[in-house]
Amino acid sequence: MSRTCSRDSRVASSSSTSSAVNCVDLSGNWLATGDQAGVARVWLLGSGRLVRLLDCGSGDPSASASPLVSLQLARECVVAASRAGVLHLWCVKSGVRVHSLRPLAPAAAVGGEALLDFRLSR
Repeated sequence: MSRTCSRDSRVASSSSTSSAVNCVDLSGNWLATGDQAGVARVWLLGSGRLVRLLDCGSGDPSASASPLVSLQLARECVVAASRAGVLHLWCVKSGVRVHSLRPLAPAAAVGGEALLDFRLSR
């Protein structure tokens, strides 16, 4: 389950830039944050050390302007969802993006739920 923070929350990174935090998730000793710039960060709770910086817009100029709206830690993976509807799956240990799921067509309302078709890509 992802949790949402106040728009005024700030998280500083080792690159000395910060962006408003949109979402957070906790799992064991890990904390993940997702921000307005489309960057997910994974922190080690015991030390407060930044373990991984995952740029969900890297390699895709259209995604870089899309804020992260939800994320979830699961074992050694992070799943991050952007406002553009793209889902990114990352391996925390290696820092490698395993997959990106992009909508094939606009969402259509089906019984009050949004229905999206996705294409799997690396």
